[in-house]
Amino acid sequence: MVAGTVAALEEGGAEVVLVEPAGEAGNEADDTDGERVAAGAASLADRLHRAAGGRQIEGVLSLLGLAEGAGPGHPGTAPGPARTLELLCALDAGDVPGGRAPVWVATRGAVSVGRSDRPADPAQAQTWGLGRAAARETADRWGGLVDLPADLDVRARARLRAVLAGAIGGDAKGVNGEAGGLTETGTAGASPENEVALRPSGAYARCLVPAPQPSTGTAPAWTTRGTALLTDVTTPEGPHLARWLARAGAEHLVLLAPPGTDTPDQLVDELAELTAEVTVARCDTRDRAALAALVASLTASGRPVRTVVHTTGTPHPAPPSGTPRAVLADTLPARVAGAEHLAELLDRDALDAFVVCSSAAGTWGAEGQAAAAADAHLSAWAARRRESGLPVTVVAWGPWAGDDPTDGAATSDGLAPLPPAAAVRALHRILDAGGGTDRLVADVDWERYVAGCPAGRISPLFRELPPVQAALAAHTAAYGRDGNVPGQATGPGDWTPDELRQRLAGLPADQRPTLLLELVRARSATVLGHADPRSVGADDDFLDIGFASMTAVELRNQLVADTGVELPPTLIYDCPTPAALATYLLEEVQQLKEPVS
Repeated sequence: MVAGTVAALEEGGAEVVLVEPAGEAGNEADDTDGERVAAGAASLADRLHRAAGGRQIEGVLSLLGLAEGAGPGHPGTAPGPARTLELLCALDAGDVPGGRAPVWVATRGAVSVGRSDRPADPAQAQTWGLGRAAARETADRWGGLVDLPADLDVRARARLRAVLAGAIGGDAKGVNGEAGGLTETGTAGASPENEVALRPSGAYARCLVPAPQPSTGTAPAWTTRGTALLTDVTTPEGPHLARWLARAGAEHLVLLAPPGTDTPDQLVDELAELTAEVTVARCDTRDRAALAALVASLTASGRPVRTVVHTTGTPHPAPPSGTPRAVLADTLPARVAGAEHLAELLDRDALDAFVVCSSAAGTWGAEGQAAAAADAHLSAWAARRRESGLPVTVVAWGPWAGDDPTDGAATSDGLAPLPPAAAVRALHRILDAGGGTDRLVADVDWERYVAGCPAGRISPLFRELPPVQAALAAHTAAYGRDGNVPGQATGPGDWTPDELRQRLAGLPADQRPTLLLELVRARSATVLGHADPRSVGADDDFLDIGFASMTAVELRNQLVADTGVELPPTLIYDCPTPAALATYLLEEVQQLKEPVS
């Protein structure tokens, strides 16, 4: 595969610098503090320096995702994501040749393009999940993901070059009916694809499509019976799912609560009025023996499990380029092992439904969440199970709203917390329609999403959704393709990095921080969903006014686009107030010789 990839690049006229990592990723079992990742990244950065020989690298194509087997010291984890993390850490070093070059990550078998293709490999899929998270964190230098065929023949090599050159795009020719599925694409179009699978029949791009709706009047609504098992009632969505199961016909609810958590006595009393019996069991689904004993006892008592709803917990908040392999190793069992154990232990013929609740992290990436790798693994695992005729439905959720009324505020990319009642209704509709393994349920204000995108930067993943197309057409008609209202005065957020530097250069030194403070406050307000920049004070602490890992990276990405300065994902932690951040930006902008495009 390495030789074929090198040939593909050289046939296109590229000078290829081949850099091999030193040994296996994760040779040491104890890397909980991230020291091993830092050491591996430092070694790789050194090799990049020596291999480049003083030349500037114009693009990076990583084959590290092709690594197979298990990560040493971490059974059940794949080496591809760990090695990809090391590469991202190495490229984060400011003086590494090619540190700002577009990064493409190659896999083989990470996705399936339809029934004619082999099922996706869950271990390879982990790298795609991680790549989606990295793409959101480092959008300015991310190239994309490309899944290679088994044989890189002449046509496949030409298609690979087209992908890397941004020449794969255009209108999709067909869809496979799954959210986040792959569609056949041509080799022309204004919007280059960044998640592509190459197959002998062509190039396939990944996109979201509307989920199929249940047939009207032809099939009964989904119901359950007997015993329903909910694997973690302590998650934010757990109580809502428990009530839904009771109303859907479950006569016996078994609610699992991890050891050490509080017993949900108030919920149990409420459920007792809706269903015949409620049992709370202390069990960690990662513990196969304990889970087996519970399933066996239920079966022996004549109450076998008919419905399973497996919740996978909260994504880990660490950024991809700073996440140690140990976090991947912890996240995978927490989110994947429970589903796999239940699938092995339960009688498939007795099941009415096997529902796995994951997060949107594996579908479109979520900043700083290693869970994206685990959720992509889950989706691929479930697709294999469903392809074999076994029951399973995977639902990737957007964030759920809590009891706080402010939970309903949308972020600058239009993503709003899901009202729990709407979320469970959507789940019921999915089961009414027969289920699926790539179903996404999220509350998105697409007009807000389109308005917050720089011109021409609509993600290819969303481009085929009708509401996105309508919002884009309306926005273009109102504001033009550059996003500016004709005749309207512009501010620092409307200028290119070159224009911003020119404006700063024309101001007295004591007024320059004020201009950048205006930019920081405006961008912060937009990210938080506020219309007025004055809602963000110069000395407000970012964490106190509502910033978290996702919104922090959104702010960072917007400021990178505004200033042309490469900024760290930890920006608001290093500069905790808008005033401190404006001062830092001024220093960085003044040092920048050439704006980053």
